[in-house]
Amino acid sequence: MQAWSQAKMAFTVAVEVEHLPTASIFPTLQQSAAFQRHTLLIPNVNPHATVKSSLKKFIRENLAIADDLQSLTAPLFSLLRDEDSVEDIYGRYCCHADADSPDVHVNEESFAFFARERGQVVKLSDDDRLDQCHIIDECKLQLKRLPQKLSEQGGRIFVETKDGILPILGIQPHTPVSQIKKVLETMTGVRVSQQLLSSVGRVMHDEFLVEDFEGVHAIYEDSVLDLCKSGDTNAEQAHRRMAVQIRIDGGESDFPLVVQGRDSIRSVLQTVEAQTGYAHWQQRVMFSGRALDEKKTISDYFLYPECILEVNVFKSSKAASRIEDCGLQNLAELALDPEGKPMARKLKLVRTLRGIVVGTLTIPVLTTNNIADLRKKIKRSLQPLIERNLSIRSPVKEKKHIDITPRSSPATPNVSMRSPALTNVTVRSPAPTSGNMRSPSKTMSVRALFPHA
Repeated sequence: MQAWSQAKMAFTVAVEVEHLPTASIFPTLQQSAAFQRHTLLIPNVNPHATVKSSLKKFIRENLAIADDLQSLTAPLFSLLRDEDSVEDIYGRYCCHADADSPDVHVNEESFAFFARERGQVVKLSDDDRLDQCHIIDECKLQLKRLPQKLSEQGGRIFVETKDGILPILGIQPHTPVSQIKKVLETMTGVRVSQQLLSSVGRVMHDEFLVEDFEGVHAIYEDSVLDLCKSGDTNAEQAHRRMAVQIRIDGGESDFPLVVQGRDSIRSVLQTVEAQTGYAHWQQRVMFSGRALDEKKTISDYFLYPECILEVNVFKSSKAASRIEDCGLQNLAELALDPEGKPMARKLKLVRTLRGIVVGTLTIPVLTTNNIADLRKKIKRSLQPLIERNLSIRSPVKEKKHIDITPRSSPATPNVSMRSPALTNVTVRSPAPTSGNMRSPSKTMSVRALFPHA
């Protein structure tokens, strides 16, 4: 019974995994950043389990990635307080009636409210419980394999050219860059003096060692370096990698992103969507005050390493259009109508129960309400949240057995039965005699039950 209960509470978690580059002698396809991720489904996850005992264990057994090399991040959910205003929540989070994916969740077991902080993620620790981090069914996590340092015995790195990817073995932390270039000259035929070798946008000069590069430019096991030839055109250098900084809404959140010149702007939007949850149609990418066309590539705009790409997000198109129509300056002025009365809103919430999404709920509220008021309304709207087994029907009332055997008691049983022997029975009272006088009611009752007596 306990195993069945745990299976009933289990759910599935989706983990997006960045796949590792593979060696190839063929020209690489121009794939967007969105296709550089694979989705791994982890089924039968216990919501009360820890990250290490459930998620990391599955990844270790199926992808052969050690626990200490796994970096898992999840969408950040904030627990809403009772005094939080509904109007502030409506303006801050996507929860209007027409929202496809509302940000506000309600736990129908505890009636706790969680709001997703778009653009923010939280790094999961080994001892974190999934339900405490509000990881629910079909929640999308991000898995990044932490880099593994090159061993003293030598490891493998990759070098990508305009024609493909080449593997180089036996690279140690103290290997000089000049030695790598000599190996590349043997493999590609490009002279050392013509080679432009870089690590995520940082040029690698001959006198440097592998261990001299740090930060985003550090070289680890299976790192990818970029090789160009002096005189190559901009199109021939489209495979070069560089790190840019993505800034959401003027500093609400920011994170680094490694891109290639052949990546499209649309792929950047899709990567931001995977990181923050904002759909690509809600985003607009700006560089130096200019909006970037999603159909063009990074190389079309001559972006440089460590540059900043501003991403403006349109969170609520209805609220924005309403502000423009009314000429108001902020959402706080929408809390009251022109007569000073509180206005009505419709909030759309996601209903969850033990980690499972059971549906959505649209509920009318006033702008002056808070979370405590909203909790009372939801309790009145929803039935008591108890676990039910719908396969068990309500018990059927059994027919009571009625004993009509004649008894010595003069009392007549209260019987409501239809029988062919009792149909169309007419009972007449006999004329009273001077002899033994019997009760008419008693005689009528007995003869009705036993007509042949």
